[in-house]
Amino acid sequence: MVLFSISEDSPSISDEDILSNAYAEKRIILTNDKDFGDLVFLNNLQHKGVTLFRLKSEHVKDKIKAVESLLKNYKDKLFGNFVVIDEEKVRIRS
Repeated sequence: MVLFSISEDSPSISDEDILSNAYAEKRIILTNDKDFGDLVFLNNLQHKGVTLFRLKSEHVKDKIKAVESLLKNYKDKLFGNFVVIDEEKVRIRS
């Protein structure tokens, strides 16, 4: 698995380009940005998977814990779906 950080590697890229590049490279987007919901559901842009984190805490340890839980319990449902995760639940939409 190769990770790519937009904020570190391409901070000026648009959300549309992020989604397009991730689709072309068959990558799942992990984000805190709710705009990806609009791009996927309102604009019908293609994606290979988007996981939106709606965590109250911005602490790295809490985000890592959420990712670990997501991978442990839902890794087979991430690809191709729009996933929203918060402290209490995980919602998955095709």
